[in-house]
Amino acid sequence: MKFKEMNIDLPLIKLQNWYVSNCDGDWEHTYGFKLETLDNPGWTITVDLDETHQEDQDFTESKINYEHKTRWLVVSKEGSKLKGACGPLELETMLVLVAEWLQPRE
Repeated sequence: MKFKEMNIDLPLIKLQNWYVSNCDGDWEHTYGFKLETLDNPGWTITVDLDETHQEDQDFTESKINYEHKTRWLVVSKEGSKLKGACGPLELETMLVLVAEWLQPRE
């Protein structure tokens, strides 16, 4: 069985599917998403929402501060970008928040 045929609901798979659903021959030449590391340490994600169904959707900032200096997370919408940053052990939590919000609304 091919991996893409498996019924797996992982956040990275959802992000891949969201990206592919917006690729139309033009969009992907200007927009997309970036996942990078921070030097404090941690992770950041920036998702371009321009020309997507989520461009005009409201997003309520998500902020989590644990009782440990490396366990934190913030995700917010700034204009047409969804931006997230988190501590080094919160990458999956951040990806889940972002991927869930990017899913189509019924």
